[in-house]
Amino acid sequence: LEEDGVSATIRQGSPLHSKPSREKYRYQRPHFLRLETEDEIQVTADHAVRPIIVPRDVSALPWAAGYAETINAGKSRHNEDQAMARQGSIGVLVGGKMEQIPYTVFAVFDGHAGAGCAVTASNDLWTAVQCRLESVGTRLVETDGGSKWFSRTI
Repeated sequence: LEEDGVSATIRQGSPLHSKPSREKYRYQRPHFLRLETEDEIQVTADHAVRPIIVPRDVSALPWAAGYAETINAGKSRHNEDQAMARQGSIGVLVGGKMEQIPYTVFAVFDGHAGAGCAVTASNDLWTAVQCRLESVGTRLVETDGGSKWFSRTI
């Protein structure tokens, strides 16, 4: 991709195609790992050592979930896969009273051809999940306010 960030031209078949070269997010590791510097991120990509990376704070993941990762030996410069763990809630009006339905999303995104799509999905997909849950919120509760689909509480 060109350094100026305006566009890159690539040849696919006979016509010339242009696509934006500026990525929405720069390379990163999952937020819950709390890697704060480029040096910390670079250490995770050490192909000789192949360290196993776990969250610094195990309480950063909901439901006492676990997570660990390591880089493929020599297959890519960085770990192109991404992960996401988010908690949220949707408000549903039941009998004149606003009820909150909590939810948790865990996801792993495989960065087959680079980290760009996986990084974007790990940052943005949860908003689509939130919007979809909000659109079906009334279907998730009984008319008496009880939980129709969700029975586990934390």
